[in-house]
Amino acid sequence: MYFNRISINIPTANFFIYALLGRRRWAGLRLITINLPESYLKDLDVLVEDNLYPNRAEIIRTAVRDLLAEEVWDRKRRREDL
Repeated sequence: MYFNRISINIPTANFFIYALLGRRRWAGLRLITINLPESYLKDLDVLVEDNLYPNRAEIIRTAVRDLLAEEVWDRKRRREDL
């Protein structure tokens, strides 16, 4: 399987504070590089072409945020509620 490398900016904890204060859009983001199969990139491009997302990076940030919300943040909240 062939993998392509893609670099994206991932929000740090301060990103949301900067966004609320109206500062630079990418303040608080860290650049990471990942390798994805060509088929994944083609499917990401379909989502961008269909105007569902502005770019690949935004799709990946959304996917990471949703994964963290389900796998980490929700579990942490449930433990705190006990």
